[in-house]
Amino acid sequence: MSGTDVCHGYGNRFLGILVDLDNTLYDFGYAKEKACREVVQAIGVGTEDELVRFFLFSPYGVESPKAIQSFLSEYGITDPDTFMHAVKVYTSAKINAIKAYPGVPETLLKIHMAGLKIGAVTNASQKHATERLIHIQADDFFDCLVTPDNAGMKKPDPAMFLHAASLLKIQPHQIFAAGDLSDPHGTHRVCYTSIIKALEKLRDRPWTSDCRLWLYRGAWQEWDVADVDMAVPLSPEEVIIKRNAIFRHQSQKDPAMFPGNDPREFWKRAEERNHNTAVLYDKLGMAEYQAIEMFRLYKEGMKI
Repeated sequence: MSGTDVCHGYGNRFLGILVDLDNTLYDFGYAKEKACREVVQAIGVGTEDELVRFFLFSPYGVESPKAIQSFLSEYGITDPDTFMHAVKVYTSAKINAIKAYPGVPETLLKIHMAGLKIGAVTNASQKHATERLIHIQADDFFDCLVTPDNAGMKKPDPAMFLHAASLLKIQPHQIFAAGDLSDPHGTHRVCYTSIIKALEKLRDRPWTSDCRLWLYRGAWQEWDVADVDMAVPLSPEEVIIKRNAIFRHQSQKDPAMFPGNDPREFWKRAEERNHNTAVLYDKLGMAEYQAIEMFRLYKEGMKI
């Protein structure tokens, strides 16, 4: 969330940032797997993968200890003491395995020192989210923590993000979202839809008349240069910063699960796409740059 863009002669200082917690600030998947491994070792039945599946498909939610109860019942274990011991082992192992990704504490400190507000929006419970932030020693950096417990809903409900913006007392002038909408169930389309619905609910607020939604492309596609409203040059140093940012995102740092006919990793796809865009602009007679990121300005009813 930021001030208005430089293209129209205004300032562009960012005012705040909203982040997720699990698998964004730390590797929660690893912590959960390690906790499951310690449980099966302590109890002496089943496998780590089996217990993980019980959590993933639990009708009570992926955090509920009832998943452990169901797992034990599968092996004929109904003793309450064994169940309580397994829960204790799981809870302790999970929190102890949570470690901040490299660079997270330093990045949060830089954002905080720059005077930006930081909010967390998560589907974890208030108790779990607070515990994890304290464990990685990051709780003091956050100005608000929005969870289903205090917001009354879960992501991707846009009200979660509206609640966070309200707590931070920020009226965004710029919003950036992915414009890759080919997958109707993909995260890009879900997030994009949440943003559009949130802006529709806030249509009557005065600040929305000066709020712009910029759409960028992901690793696979690029905008047609004739449709672009803003092109941002990237220096070689900024290209490396973007590459490292991709490396630190859990789902982006390894080969794509469904790569299609393109075996390149995400960072390679994105880097080559930005470079090819810069080459195109150079051929059109513009200045030569290492890379360029292109954006389209959202207009109501536009087709993507």
